[in-house]
Amino acid sequence: VAFALNEIDHNKKRIVRTDSQGQVRYFTFNPYQMVATNGRYYLIGNFDAYDNLAYVRLDHISDISLLETRAKPMKKVAGLENGLDLPEHMAEHIYMLYGNTVRVHFKAPKTLADQIVDWFGYSFTVLSEDEENIVVQVDVNERAMRFWSLQYGTFVEVLEPKSLRDDIIKSVRKMMSNYNVNEEFRR
Repeated sequence: VAFALNEIDHNKKRIVRTDSQGQVRYFTFNPYQMVATNGRYYLIGNFDAYDNLAYVRLDHISDISLLETRAKPMKKVAGLENGLDLPEHMAEHIYMLYGNTVRVHFKAPKTLADQIVDWFGYSFTVLSEDEENIVVQVDVNERAMRFWSLQYGTFVEVLEPKSLRDDIIKSVRKMMSNYNVNEEFRR
């Protein structure tokens, strides 16, 4: 398919993406699956000019047309060489962000188990537990895990990988500075 992409500007107006000459920019997309998550509908597929997986929100598409050419086979798209296991894919891409999948270990209270299943499905592993907490292992999109851990930050501590943990710490420090938190609390 080919379509124009739209975004919402600060005035709440829908604007269409344009090229450097101000003409509507059309994208050729190979759609493989439509999914609903977090109250939004997405196409999972590939922008034809690239070899990676991509996600497009349906409400950001306009002026769509069906092309005569056949879609690029999934096996030619990085990450889809063996097809698309949708439940596993959705558990790894909780916010429908593209990027690397990493193995993450995090600590959370046992009472958060329902939320963990809601977000990651049953594809996580409990590595250890004590009376109150569990240590969970999950394979997940790294950017999505950053957002998820910030969303659940008062309950969850990311333990590994160190690079993700460090990125979350930077985000928390930035949030603290946004709220003018005294220097004594930043330590």
